[in-house]
Amino acid sequence: MGALAGICEAVHGLVTAACGAQAPLDNEYAERPAGQLPGLAAAHPEAYTALFDCWLRVPVLPADCMLVASQLLSYAVTAVLGSAAALSNTAAVAGLASALTSLVKRAVQFTRAAAALQAQSAAAGDAAAFFPAAIDHITGDCFRMMACAICDASTSSHVFAAPAAGSASGSNSQAAASAALLAVVLARSLVQLADAMEAAGPEVYSRSLLGEPSFRVRWIRAVDAAGGMFATAELHPCGSEQQQTVETQWQVWQLSVLQAVQHLLAALGAVGMAPPAAAAGASAAAAGASAAAAAAAGSGGTGMAPVSSGSQQVRWGYLLQLQQSSPRWAAAVAAYGATQPNWEDIEVGAQRSSAAEAEQRTQQYAQAIGFCRALAAAAPLLVVCNNPSCENCAGVSEAAAASKACAGCRCRYCSVACQRADWKRHKHACRCMVAAGETCV
Repeated sequence: MGALAGICEAVHGLVTAACGAQAPLDNEYAERPAGQLPGLAAAHPEAYTALFDCWLRVPVLPADCMLVASQLLSYAVTAVLGSAAALSNTAAVAGLASALTSLVKRAVQFTRAAAALQAQSAAAGDAAAFFPAAIDHITGDCFRMMACAICDASTSSHVFAAPAAGSASGSNSQAAASAALLAVVLARSLVQLADAMEAAGPEVYSRSLLGEPSFRVRWIRAVDAAGGMFATAELHPCGSEQQQTVETQWQVWQLSVLQAVQHLLAALGAVGMAPPAAAAGASAAAAGASAAAAAAAGSGGTGMAPVSSGSQQVRWGYLLQLQQSSPRWAAAVAAYGATQPNWEDIEVGAQRSSAAEAEQRTQQYAQAIGFCRALAAAAPLLVVCNNPSCENCAGVSEAAAASKACAGCRCRYCSVACQRADWKRHKHACRCMVAAGETCV
């Protein structure tokens, strides 16, 4: 009980700092305080992501805090991707990648546990038993925001643009490489969540939505007294009662993933990890960001800056060469980008889809996850455990836990067991990097 009380106090503190404490008699329409954490994230992104990462890895973290966790992560995304200096701060970028991975691991664990909890006749509103209902919000809100932020960074500050002749290129190259790292971690995160949702299945997802789980969103302080209570938000199925079928709700989830991957593809184009032709299938706004980044880069044809040849080594610079070093990835991105419609123009739930349309959507969803899986396989990672199936949350952060280096490409794993389990998937990329004389640095 002591540990649970402690984590509840920590949750109280973080939620209050993030959202502000609202008195119960406050005017419903009054402007609410912004909280302190966005400012902390902007001023000290490295410390902020470390705090958030450690909080996520506490074993007794309640499931109903995960929407707050998604909001907390968004502050770090804005802070790191909204500043050229922060993108060039490798510790801050590594911290964000580590925190995102910890968030996804927790979400995967809660999703896998939900089916068993539902079988135990869970009470309505139970966030743990009906946790899969939150996955669409995490994917739709947090992941799309992160992909769009990568595109925005390439245009608002031109941090990915090639420098003028005679100027230093190290900071520009580092910003591009940092964004590339975050894009790869984002793609891998989509794979992890999709695999967990597939394992749970449409029936569990539908029951989760119908269970209308409650998640903490704000701390309500008591009037003239110490203490207070958490305000909660209930998650509901999409559409009218007639549209709340298992098939329709699963299509809503699939569309959320397809939209997130569309933004991811545009982000990959912005940092030069996907050719402009492939990224052209992205949404209008995101594709515009990629095009502007390419224009800023001049005749190079992509938004990425060249890897610096100076004395300052660019961390994760190998990711910027992925199209050249990995024929498998080059083929995957070309094939996927050429076949996708604009998913932002498509709505699910307004009317029932035909069986043929539902089957086509399922195939397109599988292609999107396969595309993300191809990127994760082609791009070994340094700051998180490289095994996408890893669910280990030991240690104060994901980056700290990933301390075992691959003897070939030098990517990281949390343990020898995780490395061995991942070798079949990893060996092709590892051998390609070794043959090219590259390592994950």
